[in-house]
Amino acid sequence: MTRIFFATLVALVFGISDAAVCSEEQNKPKTAPPSGKAIYQKNCSVCHSLKPPPKMAPPIVGMAAHYRDAFTDKDAAITHMVQFMQAPDSSKSKLEPQAIARFGLMPVIPLSEKELRTVSEWLWNQYDPSFALPKRCN
Repeated sequence: MTRIFFATLVALVFGISDAAVCSEEQNKPKTAPPSGKAIYQKNCSVCHSLKPPPKMAPPIVGMAAHYRDAFTDKDAAITHMVQFMQAPDSSKSKLEPQAIARFGLMPVIPLSEKELRTVSEWLWNQYDPSFALPKRCN
């Protein structure tokens, strides 16, 4: 009888502790991956303003306009942006040569491919049809 009582007590204690662990894990707040805007604000906004005037690099709305001019397919544009940020190359830039002459090439950004895709999609969506690209980047 004592064995049965002890075994039942042990099973009950372990059952309660397992339930408590499961409950704690379920109650932990799930952190969503950062949004494109959050990635931009943390990693890109130091150099890229959203709108003119430019900081140390072209504004986002201008880059979005250049990518919309260069690509009709959103996925192709995003893939190109990711590849460009992983290995910037002036021959692959979709901006005007004057922009590269003025600002230089950006450095490689130490973000994961997923983060680069997220921020690239966000950049694509910043397109403003009322924004007029300058005739030349001076």
